[in-house]
Amino acid sequence: MGSKDFFVRSICSVQQVPEITYDRRVVDPIAGVTVKIYKRPYLDELGRRVPARNIAVIRMGGIGDLVMLSSALRALKLSKPNLEIILVTGDLGFDVFAGFPFIDRMICPNDMVDKSFDMIVDLRMMVEPPEIGGGMPRDVYDKENRTEWFHRLLSVEDCEVEQFIVPDKTLVEKWMRDLIAVGDGRPWVGIHVNTVRDTRSFPIEYVDEMVRLFSKRWSVVLLGSGVRDVLRRIDGEHVYNLIEKTGVKDLIAICSLMNFIVAPDSSVLHIAGTLRIRGVGVLGNMEPDTRCKYYRTLKILHPRGAMSCIPCNDMGSCDLRGSVGAPCMRLISPEMVYEITEEATR
Repeated sequence: MGSKDFFVRSICSVQQVPEITYDRRVVDPIAGVTVKIYKRPYLDELGRRVPARNIAVIRMGGIGDLVMLSSALRALKLSKPNLEIILVTGDLGFDVFAGFPFIDRMICPNDMVDKSFDMIVDLRMMVEPPEIGGGMPRDVYDKENRTEWFHRLLSVEDCEVEQFIVPDKTLVEKWMRDLIAVGDGRPWVGIHVNTVRDTRSFPIEYVDEMVRLFSKRWSVVLLGSGVRDVLRRIDGEHVYNLIEKTGVKDLIAICSLMNFIVAPDSSVLHIAGTLRIRGVGVLGNMEPDTRCKYYRTLKILHPRGAMSCIPCNDMGSCDLRGSVGAPCMRLISPEMVYEITEEATR
């Protein structure tokens, strides 16, 4: 079904129960709430098939995935302005999509209880590989762009791809005052030290070296969460350590103020790419085009072909033995990151 014939459709759950019928109540296997699922077209009082009046799109975190989803939601609203778009999400989603003009409202999964929707599209596991219970074939997951898949699943594959987020104006002003107070006129570089997975994060010793290199001519803002204590203690002249000190809205506001961003495959990389901030992304075990294809202000470093296991997309057999940064991430040195940054900002 294409975007020109946008009628009622349901992607019910990762289990894709085929016997679900019109207006039958089912318990969602992930959210654990009772919702009404519509499988046949909505009919008006004369029995005529009419376009859906509303759609519930279900997607939780992480932040990068939500940022990538923003493009499909934008395209859906622009192509169907009369369709009410309800995003079903968690706390991260409420922060990422605060001020987002292309959805009508946001609710959490529990708010779906005993509610009726013309359409429900469940995107939680539709773009994940079978190894973690998802519905996407592994070869597709390894090679195809996630933003494009969100477009296909919302039937807007023919529409322009453009991620969209809105920095909170009050927080931007707050962080601008803070940065001016501690800055000395140097350009600002934000370094996001980690991702939710240790395999994709910068090795801890690489972070120290990047700070040393960048602080020669940049003011450095360190960003991250859930990291080792040693990273929280990094300090020095021209270094502003905000690790564990920012929420999602803060991250978006701070990124909007940076002259340059350095990040692994993390929330900050997607935020920077969406806000068109120049930067360098370091992707070890993932094919860059699957995540960063549309981030035109970013240069991506990736050790393609350097190891037989690349890309494993975290499905490999790396034994980090308590360390941070998979072997593929260690192939890209701090010096390489700094040199690319210098070339990009000359």
